[in-house]
Amino acid sequence: MINLETLRGNMKQSGAKYIYLSSKEKVSGLSDCPNAGPNPNITGMRNLYWGKDALIVKQGAYAYKIG
Repeated sequence: MINLETLRGNMKQSGAKYIYLSSKEKVSGLSDCPNAGPNPNITGMRNLYWGKDALIVKQGAYAYKIG
C-alpha cells in the first residue's frame, strides 16, 4: 500500500503533474480526495476546477486531485 503523502512528495520532487497507477496498486487516503470519473477529461478539469498546477493521479477510470 502506498501512502498518499509519500506519493504527493514523490510527484513534487520529480516535477510530475500527472501519474497513472494500475488498479492493483492501493493508495491510502485516495478516496478522500476530490475525483472525477469515469473517464474524465483531465485538461477540462484542470482548466475549470482544479487549477493548472494540480497534482493528478489516475487510477482505473477515475482521476483524483491529490495536491
